[in-house]
Amino acid sequence: MIDVIIPTYEAHDFLAIGLHSLACQTFASKLHVYIVDDCSSRGYEEIVKPFRRNLKITILKTPYNSGPGFARQYGIDHSDSPYITFMDADDVFYYVRAIQDLYEVMENNSADEVIGNFAEELANGTVYIHYCNDVWMHGKMYRRSFLEENNIRMNNTTANEDTGFNQLTRMVAKNIQNLDQVVYYWKVNPNSICRQNNNEYSFGGLKGFIYNMVWAVKEAEKRDSDVERRGTVVIQALMEIYYNYLRFSNRPDAKKLIRWSCYLKDLYDKYIQVLSNEAIKNAYRALVNKGAGMVDPVFLANNKYSFDDFLKDIDKVQRGTKKQKIVKNREN
Repeated sequence: MIDVIIPTYEAHDFLAIGLHSLACQTFASKLHVYIVDDCSSRGYEEIVKPFRRNLKITILKTPYNSGPGFARQYGIDHSDSPYITFMDADDVFYYVRAIQDLYEVMENNSADEVIGNFAEELANGTVYIHYCNDVWMHGKMYRRSFLEENNIRMNNTTANEDTGFNQLTRMVAKNIQNLDQVVYYWKVNPNSICRQNNNEYSFGGLKGFIYNMVWAVKEAEKRDSDVERRGTVVIQALMEIYYNYLRFSNRPDAKKLIRWSCYLKDLYDKYIQVLSNEAIKNAYRALVNKGAGMVDPVFLANNKYSFDDFLKDIDKVQRGTKKQKIVKNREN
């Protein structure tokens, strides 16, 4: 069996579409679907009932509303199949063999995790393809024994918790396989938390991104993980914040990103000392193209604020914070 865990909150208008995509899967009889109700205002039984003929479905309810990360972990803790995949209530698997294809790559390669491609439906009607994305939960399958043996769990943050989870698996897993096929379709939902006032969510969510990256690296340090993988994650995370700083540079509060990045910069200073030159080059190279896609190319071409400038500004904040602590301690 394969557990399909669906965190839900007020998902009554679109859950049926997602369940229909599961009922059409070639592996439908091998799925155990867990709908994890994160304290919605009403239940889901009436929506679920017609699908029980084709799917094994269990409805769980979290003890209190805590967000999708907690709901996913609640689903993991209350399920027991050897393999786990996730679906958001307002999305679908892309084609009828999607879950079977993920499973076959998993089994044929004895993988800890399989990462497929997914399509993102944008508000303007276009579709963007994410190739083997290791951030979002979309289009992935995990081996339960791998998660349990390495005590990999969702943390309780409410923004970018999937980033922390997936980066921890990336650093700890010995065998991650990619499936170069679109297996999942992230449908546009204007009421979704990450679609509402998108710029505000994107900016504010970067604090959660930084926290989760620091959390993932520190958790990986406690486990059997490769130092170059950890260092690569740190460099790429800090570079991503730099590109976002350029992207949001016209905001009056953009410098919050510099303050938020202090703990990530501490890790950067630690790992830049131990990584090989080749690993550092590869880490930088991987983010250059992504940065070009995040920031207006004209702005980027004329930009004179370098990544090194960004690092120096974080250093200034860190030194100022340390001075404040020294003064405060003396006053006490």
